[in-house]
Amino acid sequence: MEMTEASKHTTTHEESEHVDQNPEPDQVLSQRQLLQLNQKKWWISILICLFLVLLGDSLVILLLNFFYVQDRREDSNQDLQYKGTWMQALIQNAAFPILIPLFFIFPSPKPNPETINTRFLSIRLILLYFSLGVLVAAHSKLYALGKLYSSYGFFMLISGSQLIFTLIFTAIINRFKFTRWIIISIILTLVSYAFGGPVFSGEPDENEYFYGIQAWLTFAASIAFALSLCLVQLGFEKLLVKTKRYGNKKVFRMVLEMQICVSSVASVVCLVGLFASGEYKELKGDSKRFKKGETYYVLSLVGLALSW
Repeated sequence: MEMTEASKHTTTHEESEHVDQNPEPDQVLSQRQLLQLNQKKWWISILICLFLVLLGDSLVILLLNFFYVQDRREDSNQDLQYKGTWMQALIQNAAFPILIPLFFIFPSPKPNPETINTRFLSIRLILLYFSLGVLVAAHSKLYALGKLYSSYGFFMLISGSQLIFTLIFTAIINRFKFTRWIIISIILTLVSYAFGGPVFSGEPDENEYFYGIQAWLTFAASIAFALSLCLVQLGFEKLLVKTKRYGNKKVFRMVLEMQICVSSVASVVCLVGLFASGEYKELKGDSKRFKKGETYYVLSLVGLALSW
């Protein structure tokens, strides 16, 4: 009897283990459906972000060309002609307040209580936000100078080099490995920039090319932009995730926090440059000099800020 009961107990235990190791088909199906649903949500979010990026870049190019055509700086003296770059740098970062409502709308995961050296990580995070803000402000200023000094085709051709710098910094800083699809994307992007350059748009005038300092300004803007992207990614991986304020997950709220803090610092730096250089005194004259009037001047700046 004892042997029979022991064998029954053993058989029952083995059957329970067999059931645990082999989940029911409904459980497997639900897991697959959940995985497919998450993948669909991920691709939908990627497509939405891609659409917004392309829309913003297109609007920036159109509104910048409209702004420089309607602004009569070419009719003024040379000193006035090359002013206003701090204002252009400011509007590249000044629209960050529209992200604040989104920051509070998106749900925040519960923080992980197992945090270590939270104060030390918070200080490093503040330093990261400040340094990135200064770097973004420098990029915005250099971008505005390069766009103002250089012709459109030459400016776009040099700006295409930021993709190469991004790849170099990503490989060095983020330890990112290249794939064949990334290499194909690089080649196609560089070819598109090359065909959009001044060589393929007809013979330029003698005064159309601006080499020397103008090319280096655009070059420096590309380097600063590429470096800022890699440092942002590094900040996500090494600091924001380790603070565990959003748990162990990477959520969209982290991206909004980074964008808001960095843009606010960059806006303050650009405001300081605007007042320190005395360009704020020319704002009233710029609005009156605008061909379409002061209303279109303000709308152009607001549209550029939102597009950026």
